[in-house]
Amino acid sequence: MKKIILFIVLLTGLQSCSKTDDDTGNMCNADCTTITGKFVTEGNTPLKGIEVILEYEVSNNLFGGRTRIIGKTRTQDNGSYKMDVYLEDHEIGNSQGYFQLLINATNLNPLKLMRPNELYSGAIIYSLPTRDTIIDKSFYIPSKERITVTLTGFTQVNPDDFFEIRAFFPSGLKIGSSQTTSRDYETGSSGAGKYYATAPNETFNNVLVALNELNTIKISRTKNGVRTTEYVEVFVPENHNIHLTFEY
Repeated sequence: MKKIILFIVLLTGLQSCSKTDDDTGNMCNADCTTITGKFVTEGNTPLKGIEVILEYEVSNNLFGGRTRIIGKTRTQDNGSYKMDVYLEDHEIGNSQGYFQLLINATNLNPLKLMRPNELYSGAIIYSLPTRDTIIDKSFYIPSKERITVTLTGFTQVNPDDFFEIRAFFPSGLKIGSSQTTSRDYETGSSGAGKYYATAPNETFNNVLVALNELNTIKISRTKNGVRTTEYVEVFVPENHNIHLTFEY
């Protein structure tokens, strides 16, 4: 019994032996890798003061892991950022770990912008084949707006009957093309498990959408065991009076 307890203690100790090295004070003078990009919101408005952190992580469930904080910077007045960093030999090519670009946008106004409340992963880079290269990672943070949506005609007959809407809009990393929003950025969403009918007529006055963007409203219906999905696009300008109505 004592041996089992000792083994558990040793195993727990090994798993907790994660190491973090902060190399953000190191300057790169040769063979530098450049991480650059820009943060904007609606109207291509630049976002200043967002913290961007580059880390390299190696995970090992048995023996812990290692994190190297390689570089830190903040976006400038024009929304751009740049880091020149030196990658260690074991981090290049088919390495055991991955690079993570962490975003801290808590300096932004949460009443106006859809920003997370804490540090989050903006992008993961699984492999960098060489040094002396330029990596562009740009981001879009949408501005908040609200629209009104009414769901009508819902009466639950079967346990799985369901009537819900969600909103989708450009948000996050620039990827070149998004099938959902026809924009160059990843897709964000609002309303999951929030805007659904519980009565024959239900109105939501605060459906979160992106200002000055083409939003896609997804309408999901389950009726008599049959699930259907409908998509409606709506551009949301300033000073609007948008009120959408969908029937079950």
